[in-house]
Amino acid sequence: MADIAAYKKLHPPKPVLDKDSGKPHQGIYVPRHPEKVVGGQIVYRSGWELAFARWCDDNPGVIEWGGEPVAIQYRNPSAINFEECRKVGADPMNPLNWPINNYYPDFYLKIRDDDAESGERRLLIEIKPFYQTERPIPPPSTAKLNEQKRYVNSAKTYATNKQKWDSAIKWCNLHGFEFKVYTEITLQKLGII
Repeated sequence: MADIAAYKKLHPPKPVLDKDSGKPHQGIYVPRHPEKVVGGQIVYRSGWELAFARWCDDNPGVIEWGGEPVAIQYRNPSAINFEECRKVGADPMNPLNWPINNYYPDFYLKIRDDDAESGERRLLIEIKPFYQTERPIPPPSTAKLNEQKRYVNSAKTYATNKQKWDSAIKWCNLHGFEFKVYTEITLQKLGII
């Protein structure tokens, strides 16, 4: 829990005024059913996360829930220091040389499930835009510089997300959880947005 408190202190939400339309919504969600919440404050960093928090709070099928509940270590491919690797003769393509970072999935849920042996399931949920869950397509070599930079940033985001999610799946398998990535498509199908 100390890791989570330190993370939340270093990454406080930045509330956005309604007049600043088009920018992500961020803040602290105040639950209507605080008895269901575990792990302290619920920080939301997007409108989709806010909608999901409301859904968790109001859904009678959700037994308990929380925000950014656990720190999961992963090797971050986009945080490689190529200069340091060169100095010490380390291979920057070897995942063992990638820095270790902490990943905080967006939500924890314990839900009722009649099909489960125990009658309930425990989930870790990450909420991301669909385009960040797909490998980006490289632009043609004739593409403008800003388009190539956009591709590089998308590729880094995808590589980092892939490492986070692979680590989360391993953690969940060890601890009896399921890991899910919800996109705007999932949230629409569930009627959340």
